[in-house]
Amino acid sequence: MKEKWLYDMTDAENAMKSLSKFLNIGKRELFRFMFTRANEDIIDYDKFYEELIEEFDIDIDKLSIDNIEIKSIHVTTGSDNGYSIKEKGLLNLQEALTQDTPLRNFLLKRDIRIDVENKLLYFRDKKLLIVDDTSGHKDNKNYVYNKLYKDCEVNGFACDEAPLEYGGDVANRPEFFYNLGIMLRYRTLEEEWKMENRQCYIVEYKYPHEKLAWFTLILNNEDEDEIEEDRECYVKAWLIRQSMTVLVYDIKRWGKPEIISYLKLSENIPSHDIINVIDATEERDSLR
Repeated sequence: MKEKWLYDMTDAENAMKSLSKFLNIGKRELFRFMFTRANEDIIDYDKFYEELIEEFDIDIDKLSIDNIEIKSIHVTTGSDNGYSIKEKGLLNLQEALTQDTPLRNFLLKRDIRIDVENKLLYFRDKKLLIVDDTSGHKDNKNYVYNKLYKDCEVNGFACDEAPLEYGGDVANRPEFFYNLGIMLRYRTLEEEWKMENRQCYIVEYKYPHEKLAWFTLILNNEDEDEIEEDRECYVKAWLIRQSMTVLVYDIKRWGKPEIISYLKLSENIPSHDIINVIDATEERDSLR
């Protein structure tokens, strides 16, 4: 069995190393190719990809992804110096609400319990059905359902310039709490989490390509059937294309592109696949 190696696109230096190793092309040759393309008037990644394949006579079918683990980063909050992440890994939302986690315990202290399997939400003396229905409380019932059953996956960034500034405010509280608080008319839910869980972490982790959700691999509006029919080819193209994007951004001095890596709904990141947990509290607070 071949030794596993880490495919890292989190910055230009590592993207170059990873792409060079994956394609078995020297870094100097690869940089020369990328530098020439990056200075063209129009940045056309489809064209660059085809030219790369042709220039270096790459046989996509012969490229192996079996021994590759992909690196991403995830932003979250807590109060235990990242201990629960190091112990349990990164869990999808359903698992985080079912297992003994800081998230579940925080809600239980407030008499909030979510029965994920039976789609029930208990709050004080009330029992609420979690249904895919937009009636009542405007659309927040629907948003809670979507977050629990359609959007509960572990999300991360294979690359990003400013992960702490991501729009979902995940550097301060679980994104799920916004709609949950409105649905329950619990207006202070988010603020209570922020008060008790002041720490912010950037979690570096790795995973095999099989864990990627199909929609992560979309290149040109393909649907699920198209991607799953030739999934390995799409994974290879995604790695190459996204690495090229990171390199172009670096050459053009545009910073880093946002490359989101969605995992399949049921997937988790076990503790042994956590590379590092970085305390980003001061950095986050400096952005306020």
